[in-house]
Amino acid sequence: MDDHPVDELRMLRERAYGPDADISLDPAALARLNELEGRAAAVPVDESALGPGPGLAGQESPATQPSTEEFSAEPELTDDPPAGAETASPAEGADLPAPDPEVAPVAASPFRAFLRSRMGRITVAALALFLAAVVGAALTMATVDRHDRVAVLDADPEAEWPEGFFGPERGGAVIYDELLGVTPIYVPDDWTDVEGTFCLYMTRTDRLQGTEGPGILTAGCTAGDFDATTALLVNADMPAELLERFPEGTALQFVVDGSTVSVYADTP
Repeated sequence: MDDHPVDELRMLRERAYGPDADISLDPAALARLNELEGRAAAVPVDESALGPGPGLAGQESPATQPSTEEFSAEPELTDDPPAGAETASPAEGADLPAPDPEVAPVAASPFRAFLRSRMGRITVAALALFLAAVVGAALTMATVDRHDRVAVLDADPEAEWPEGFFGPERGGAVIYDELLGVTPIYVPDDWTDVEGTFCLYMTRTDRLQGTEGPGILTAGCTAGDFDATTALLVNADMPAELLERFPEGTALQFVVDGSTVSVYADTP
């Protein structure tokens, strides 16, 4: 007999159950596997070739035991019953259920075969990375949303430049609206060799034009593509109007956002 059906069945089983299973992506191959496995299961076994079983004539002698090759051999696939085999007929009067044309032979789950395939493993890994990114973004947003934005400060073109401390006004410098006795000033950083760096100074408004200095509370500078950001912790030495609005221990963050400065608060 031609071994082609046996070889084909072996190949299709490898595609369905092997480490690189991909038969779920090939409906035609899956249908062919179902067909061949159904035909293989329909081949009857000649029990006379197995010799007497235990309990009838004692233990089989080596001469009568079936060889390992007989058990491991693949069944021959054929559309015709073996020679000499009798076709069993149902008993007269027996009611047999009609075959259901929609019931297909049992096969491996296509989803399981897909997961075992190389493409399935890549898909699962990509999905895991995507979920990790979504969870990380959600945690980051939750951390940012803990702090309320309490003010947005615009540039104040009418503000007087504090030349006594910052020297002559320079291009790109900006003075923003006052926030409860605190004035943000955005100036080019001339104290470092990094070109294009700007720093945001938080100063006491009542000292900008004074002789004792501008009363710098905190400062922060740009870094690469990151805008200037700085923060301070409200304490008893802060302006009175600031203490009336924010209790001691409140953290205030000032972030340059385009042409404005956003102020965030985290109260204790």
